[in-house]
Amino acid sequence: MIRKSVVTIALAGVLLAGCGAGAGQEKAKTEEAQAVQEEAAATDSTDETASGEESTETATPWRDSTQEEAKQSCPRMFKAPEGATEKQWRIMDADPDTGEGQLVELDFVLNGNEFCARAQYGVDEDNEIHGLHYDWDLEDEVTLANWGEGNMQGKSYRVVEDDQTVDLITWYDIEIGIGYSLTVSAKDLDGFDIQAVAEQMYDESNEPYVGEDEAE
Repeated sequence: MIRKSVVTIALAGVLLAGCGAGAGQEKAKTEEAQAVQEEAAATDSTDETASGEESTETATPWRDSTQEEAKQSCPRMFKAPEGATEKQWRIMDADPDTGEGQLVELDFVLNGNEFCARAQYGVDEDNEIHGLHYDWDLEDEVTLANWGEGNMQGKSYRVVEDDQTVDLITWYDIEIGIGYSLTVSAKDLDGFDIQAVAEQMYDESNEPYVGEDEAE
């Protein structure tokens, strides 16, 4: 709007300057006014193109994936718990300069609640891959069954808001360097145990081989 107003004022000034002038001057002023209009149109077109390029660059970095691709992206990848529906795997490609692996996400519905699980290989233990930033009402240290032969340390969090309750659990595989998170939000989560869901997500079939190589 500001650019168009400036162009309009400039155009009006050009036309007013030509009032009372000779025929040759009037023609010159008319051509100048036309040039101003063409320049404005070209500028608008450039802005539209730039805007389109910006929209493309800021498009979502997530892409749909499969469970098999997720397993290849991260060792000790989790699985959807039994009874989960509407399962959707996604991957965000990593920045090669960070040395971190791809960020893997699994969305699913269980008992009517929507969950989001994430895992990333090569991240630091304090990396908040879950992307949540709350002033948590509750924080607890937990030990997850199944994961890490039943010795996997983690943390659980809860925040209660006017319209929803959010639960988060995180755990970190220090042996390999993998961060995990699981979140759920619902109107009421009283009595709900997010740790039990995380424990169900352990996938023994995706356990990497860490023993000695067999002798030839």
